[in-house]
Amino acid sequence: QTEIKYAILMLDSDGSGVIELKEFQTWWGSADRWEKLFLDEQALRQRTAAANVFRRFDPTGSGNIKNCDFMELHQTLKEF
Repeated sequence: QTEIKYAILMLDSDGSGVIELKEFQTWWGSADRWEKLFLDEQALRQRTAAANVFRRFDPTGSGNIKNCDFMELHQTLKEF
């Protein structure tokens, strides 16, 4: 499930929440399209931890954080 969410994020290059035909075609046309979608265990753990930190700053689950919270989020993520 985590790999699927990551794959969607990778394909959705403009962050719209929708994989558009142009985004899919760009991904499909790349020679390393499958390698881009899979993470090793360490990278998967890091991204999961980063997503968990982000959620702490997004208590409503909207997918957005306040600009004033970004500095603290950034500092926390630098510790990874």
